[in-house]
Formats: sequence, C-alpha cells, structure tokens
Amino acid sequence: MRRALPLAFLCLVVAYVLPVSGLGWNQGSHYALVRSLAEGTARVDDYRFLTGDVAWDGEHFYSTKAPGLALATLPVYLVLDATGARSALEGLGDSRREDARLVVWALGLWGVVLPAALLLILVYRLGERLDPGSGGVAAAVLGAATLVLPFATVFFAHVLSTLLGFAAFALLVRERSGMPRHRLVLAAGLLAGLAVTTEYTLLLVAVALGLFALVRIDGRLRRALAYGIGACVGVAPLVAYNWWAFGSPTHLSYESAVLRPGESGHDVLGANTEGIFGVGVPDPRVAAELLFASRGLLTTAPVLIVGLLGLLLLARRGHRAEAILVGALAAGFLVFNAGYFLPFGGNTPGPRFLVPLLPFAALAVGLGYRRLPGTTLALAAASTVVLAAATFTSPLLPGGRTGEWADRIVAGEFRDTILTFAGVGTPWLAVLPAALAFAIAVVLAGRAFLPAVLERDDGRVGLAALALWAVVAVAVPRAGADPGSGAAVLVLAGAAAGVLVLLGLQTASLRRSHRLEPAPHDGAAGSR
Repeated sequence: MRRALPLAFLCLVVAYVLPVSGLGWNQGSHYALVRSLAEGTARVDDYRFLTGDVAWDGEHFYSTKAPGLALATLPVYLVLDATGARSALEGLGDSRREDARLVVWALGLWGVVLPAALLLILVYRLGERLDPGSGGVAAAVLGAATLVLPFATVFFAHVLSTLLGFAAFALLVRERSGMPRHRLVLAAGLLAGLAVTTEYTLLLVAVALGLFALVRIDGRLRRALAYGIGACVGVAPLVAYNWWAFGSPTHLSYESAVLRPGESGHDVLGANTEGIFGVGVPDPRVAAELLFASRGLLTTAPVLIVGLLGLLLLARRGHRAEAILVGALAAGFLVFNAGYFLPFGGNTPGPRFLVPLLPFAALAVGLGYRRLPGTTLALAAASTVVLAAATFTSPLLPGGRTGEWADRIVAGEFRDTILTFAGVGTPWLAVLPAALAFAIAVVLAGRAFLPAVLERDDGRVGLAALALWAVVAVAVPRAGADPGSGAAVLVLAGAAAGVLVLLGLQTASLRRSHRLEPAPHDGAAGSR
C-alpha cells in the first residue's frame, strides 16, 4: 500500500496537468484580473473581451472575483511575460480570445494543480491522524471520485480556497491533540483569512473554524485572539485590494455585477442584488436539486453517501467536535447554496460552491470505508466513471446537460490537452495520455486498498447501494425535467463499473479463502 499510493497520486496529478480548458467567463475573469494587476491597475477594461463576469462602477469594468487566485498566480505571469514564454504560448492560439488558453493553463499549474496535489497530501495525513488506515482512501476518493477531479483541471479559485480552508482545519486538529500552541491557532486563522481572500464563500468555513478553535476550554480568550489576529492578517490583502480598486475597504467586487452585458457590456446590472449578494431565502427544492439533479452532488459522486456512516464513526472514536464541525459545514453550505440565485454556479459539472466541503466529506468517507470497504469502492467506481467522463470531455458543461458527456464519448469528442497544441489533431489520441494516467491511478489505488476489503463481506450492501443510486440518479432528474438524455447511460455505466468492482472483490476473496484453507489430511499417509 505504501508503494502504490504515492505512484497513484503522482499519476492522478499527471491527469490534472495535461488537459487544457476552454476560456469560460469564470476563468477569463480571473485571468483578466491577473493581466490588469500586472499593469498596475484593478480595472479590466482592456480585457473585457475575455469574460462576462465583470462589475461596472459607472466608468470602468472590474472582475467580480475575489483577488486571491489572481494574486497567487501574478508572480508566475510576470515570469512568463519577462521570459517571453507568454508570447510564445499565445502564439499557439488561433483567435484573440483563444490565444490566452495556454497562458491560463500555465497559471493553473501553480494556482490549481499544485494546490490540488497539496490537498490530497493533507487529506491523507489528517485522515491517518484521525484514524490510521483511512487517509489513503480519503485522499483517493477526493482526487478521483469528487468534483475536485474536474475542478483540478480548470482555472477556478475553488481548489486553492479549499486547500487554504482545509489546511486551517488540519492545524486546529493538530493543536487540539497536544499542549496548547497558540502559534498554530494563529496560523490557522491566517489560512482561513486567506481562504476568504481567495473565495468569498469560505467565510462560512472561517467562522465555523473560529468556533471550533474555541471548543478547547483552556486559554479560550488567548485562542480567540490568536485566531482573530491571524484571520485579520489573512483578509488584509482583500481589504487592501478593495480600498485600492473601489476606494472602500468594505466594497466587494460582487457589487454592481453585470447581469446582462448587452451592447454596452453593462446594459443590466444587479447580478447579485437579490438578498445578500444574491443569497436569499433557501428553497428546499433547490437543495434537493443540488444533491439529486443530473449534476447534483450525490448523483455525480454517490460515494459521498458513505460519509454519513463515517461521521458517526468519527464521533464514536472520540472526535465528536470534528464530526459536529463537518456536519454543520455540510448543512450550512447546503442552506446557503439553496438560497443563491445561481445555485450551480453556471455551466459547471456540479454545484461548485460545495467544493470546499469535499475534503471534510472525504475524511468521513475514509472512516466509512473501514466499516463498508466493498460498498465504498463500488460507489467510488461509479463516481469515478461519471466524473472522469465530465473531466475528459466537457467539464464546463453547456446548459447543464450532463448527457453531453456520454454523447461526446460516443462521438469521439474529447477536450483539448497540451498534446493538441503540440500537433496531435485526433481528439481521442490527444486525451489518451491523461486518461491512461488517470486509469493507472485508479487501478493502483484500488490494489492498495484490496487487502482490507477482503477482510469483510459487504457485497450485498454494495449492490443495494448501487441499485438505489442508479434508480434515484435516473428517475429524479427526469421527474424534475432536468436536461440530459445521455445521463442515464452514464449512470448505468457507473453502476456497471461498481458491480464489476464487487464481483472482482468477491472473486479475490474466494481465492484468498481457498489459499488459506488447510490441506486435506490423508489418514493413510499419516499412518505410514
């Protein structure tokens, strides 16, 4: 297991590195801000053509994104620009907008892929601290069977902000396990503040972690001060950016966001005026869609269901505060997201605002695996099929139609990779190295976890879970008129993959039992 897992994670990172995404509004908004910052301004007027995610203050355009990702990748951009690499990468494009794709890909290696790799390592180590033997499963599930997989290949801020928020949690867990160390609490606050600077919604994580830091009774006031000071320092870049760009430390970039560009580029403002920055009263129906629509969290990643069992086990093993925190974060993010006017966040493979929850949920899945290993791997196989299809075809899903993934596979239409720009014109050949690296990672991870699975027989539970998921994943979206004719095919393929995993585990278990059976005793031979 120790040998297989590092190689599996390395192959997984290779699968993150190779794809090159199209330049949607979200990525374009981050990149426009990088370009503007490099020129000494926060105004993105000159790069308005890259994105529609902009705010208009009456005179100038600004990116609607928090500045964290742009600030983190600005040094890389400056190096690319100074060395001439930026011009060389842009020269491989074929239009004014598309020529930025490889530059954005290069920035993503630092701002997205590296944080994704660090996140896997962090989840593994924290999982091993909480329950030895569960960290590897938690990290593998997070990287290959959740929305982290597609978002590790696009220039969004989710992976970086999630890493920062989860790292703050890891520091607090470490501090709780020994003598009071206020420096760790200070560092946790700093990371939580930086997470907010990178993505506004991480404020929920920062507040929850602040309360979690106060669970420990001894030195509570000093702990509160340490966390608060660290958080203020972490948020300072956001405050400074707001003051510099908008003339007010409290003016967020979401204010005056453009709803419909029209001919002027700012015909209709008010994209986030409903409620508090677009968040109003939570809608139960929207909450259900976030979980069970064709691109819902549990539809695309059914393995997360095992996390419910894992939370109970986490509490029983003496980590009640951690279990309560994870459960509260899940409920809080779901309620918040159910009140947002654009709950799925546009053309994405799933509810992207729930990505910060995923490493916490993966920890719980790791513990659940210890009780239901076969079921966990079967549901992980189903999740992997669905999300790999999304990642290697069209993660920026047009119109929310998940059937597009299956349709593109049948048509042989895959996303571009770095090999596409190297002259490999056949889509399936260009994506093949990334897909192979991903497949090798999945196989290696599966082999690493096989010995523990053979100690338990939960095949019937796994089959029942797969059947229930397939029925819900096919029936619920259709009942709600959720688009995606090919989605059912993808769900059935995922269920079939899970069944094959269970059959393989059953076969391996029978072979193991046969090898362990004692040889028959020959009485006659023994009497000689």
